[in-house]
Amino acid sequence: MQKIRFNVVEQDETAACDGIAELWFESQEAFTAAYATEIGQAVAADSMAHLASRVRMFTEEVSVFG
Repeated sequence: MQKIRFNVVEQDETAACDGIAELWFESQEAFTAAYATEIGQAVAADSMAHLASRVRMFTEEVSVFG
């Protein structure tokens, strides 16, 4: 993992979730390999014990400014 960021969503009647976690990896393959380890599996199990749901979206970062 290269970087991790947690974003808390301001709550109102339209909020679909209460937070978003961003995890940066070198590649999708690196992500898959990390979560295949014993530690990665423990992290996934712990997060699911504290979350109502989890949706994974793989993205490509594109800078528009700077």
